[in-house]
Amino acid sequence: MAATSAIPGYHGRYLRVDLSSGAASLVPIPPGVLREFLGGSGLGTWLLLHSDQAACDALEPAAPLVFALSPLVGSPLTTSAKFAVVSKSPLTGRINDSLASSGFAIAAKKCGCDAIVLAGKAPERTIVLIDDGAVRLEPAGRHWGMSCSAAQQSLQEVYGADYQSAVIGPAGENQVHFATISHAGRHAGRGGSGAVLGAKNVKAILVRGTQRCRGAEPDTLVQLARDLSIVRYRRRDFLADRLPVSLPEPVGGHAGRTLADPELLARLTKTRRIGVATHELDQCPVTVGLPV
Repeated sequence: MAATSAIPGYHGRYLRVDLSSGAASLVPIPPGVLREFLGGSGLGTWLLLHSDQAACDALEPAAPLVFALSPLVGSPLTTSAKFAVVSKSPLTGRINDSLASSGFAIAAKKCGCDAIVLAGKAPERTIVLIDDGAVRLEPAGRHWGMSCSAAQQSLQEVYGADYQSAVIGPAGENQVHFATISHAGRHAGRGGSGAVLGAKNVKAILVRGTQRCRGAEPDTLVQLARDLSIVRYRRRDFLADRLPVSLPEPVGGHAGRTLADPELLARLTKTRRIGVATHELDQCPVTVGLPV
């Protein structure tokens, strides 16, 4: 199950899961494709078009749904823990990509693949488990009908906290055309990806793994990550130097002024506290929460 790619940051293969039969296989990705189609969205788009099923209706069983990962996933670079969900959109009828952050992306990359392609439709309501590249399908059972947050908590209790999950709620199950796919309160929310997953009879995908990609220059990568560290993001002088953006009229009546103005920056940062229900995201300097 070792990585096969000579290109740093990639395993050089994707995991294809046929939900109709339960069969799964690792499929090589040509190195030229990895260099030409950058990032999760680029790779996901190529995989969608390469499937020869991009023209079918978004909610048909043949329509593929791709979870794609960039070469930076698993690196120490801030904001790099993102996964892209690529499919045909039931909302627009066009190719759609939606992104979300946090641990699912890192765990999926550790499964030894650069993307997960779901094809076909499960014969019953299903949970897809991917354990270090090995795939099995489990009945969704009581999890079907749960909200995203309730399902994620319940799945963690059943299968273990070391699995990361991407789930849909009742909207996705009922194929609402703007339904999302959720992980840890973060949503791949654009274009109805949740409806596509629901049309495949899949409630959730759970991933965990141990396989890592090598970097081309690990020491340089670590230094770059330090330069973008959370300490520097939170320094006002760092923000002021890098955000000389003129404010529009509706923003506190400060049109024409910039965030490089120390007095204005100080006033804006005191206007609202972020402190309720905060939680940190993997490889992200921003602690998110509710304003008070």
